Amino acid sequence: MLGDDLSTKILAATNQTSMSLLRMSQQLGVSLGDLDRKLGELLDIGLMAATKSAGSESGLVYRSVLDQVMVRFEYEGVNVDVAINSHVSSKTAGKLLHVTRSSGA
Repeated sequence: MLGDDLSTKILAATNQTSMSLLRMSQQLGVSLGDLDRKLGELLDIGLMAATKSAGSESGLVYRSVLDQVMVRFEYEGVNVDVAINSHVSSKTAGKLLHVTRSSGA
């Protein structure tokens, strides 16, 4: 998912600020339909958060849950460190703080 060009653009655009679907579509030059589908995928896996906003045309704004992701390929396996955006609740952050996957070696 993180290797997908549109996912990367969405996460980068919403890293520092929340955006409505329409504003994101205009900024990224992506159709509303394509953007809505990709946002749904990112929301489903917990990489994006949606918040109610009276100022948005749809009533929602979107923001990246991630601040930074670092992947290291080491002798023992793959190590992934995830930094969570400060706006994210501690409950959500607890699920994403640090993930390590070791190889079978």
